[in-house]
Amino acid sequence: MVKRNVDPGTYANPGMPLIVIDSSDDGQWFEADIDSSLADVVRPGTRAVISIPGKGLNLETAITKVSERIDRGSMTFSILVDTGNAGLTPGEFGRIRITTGTVDKTLIPARAVIDLGGLRGVFTVNGKGLAEWRVVRTGNRWLCDKNANRCFPRETSAEKRQDASLFLEALAGVTPDEKIVVSNLDMVKEGCRIE
Repeated sequence: MVKRNVDPGTYANPGMPLIVIDSSDDGQWFEADIDSSLADVVRPGTRAVISIPGKGLNLETAITKVSERIDRGSMTFSILVDTGNAGLTPGEFGRIRITTGTVDKTLIPARAVIDLGGLRGVFTVNGKGLAEWRVVRTGNRWLCDKNANRCFPRETSAEKRQDASLFLEALAGVTPDEKIVVSNLDMVKEGCRIE
C-alpha cells in the first residue's frame, strides 16, 4: 500500500478511492500535471527530461500517455511517462522538462559573474589577450545540459553559483562572440594577460 485516502470507520462514497496500491510488476511511471496552455503541444511521444533532485538523476524519455481531461480548478492536465528501470521510489519528487520551442539567448556561466565595487560583471578577453572588466546586466537563470546541447529555464535559485550547469542570461554588457574568463577569477585583474 502506498497511500490510504480514508481512516477506518470513515464513510466512503461510491467510486471514492480508498487506498492506492503499488505493484512493481506494472513498471515505473512518472505522473505530472501540466499547464493547460501546453495542451496543443504535448502529445504521446513528445521528448522530455525527468529530473529527480534527490538522486541527482536526469532521465531522457518520451511521454507515454496524455489525459484529454483538463482539471478546471488547477487548469492542468495529467501525463504519464514510463521510466523503465530507473530505480525510482514511489512518491519520490521530480520535475519534468518538455521542450516546446527554441529561443536565442546569450548565456554566461554563473560562476564567471563576480561583484566588484558593487557592480556585477565578468572579465572578457580582448583581441590582445588581455583581461577587460565588463559590467553585465543579467536576466533569468538557466540549467544547461552540454551533452544534449539544451538549456532549460530555472525558476528558483536553489543551485549554487559554482554549479557548472548553471548559466545566467546576459541582457547587456557582452556579445555572443566574446571570450569570458571562468576560472581563477581571484587572480584576474584588469589588463592582465590571459593564457
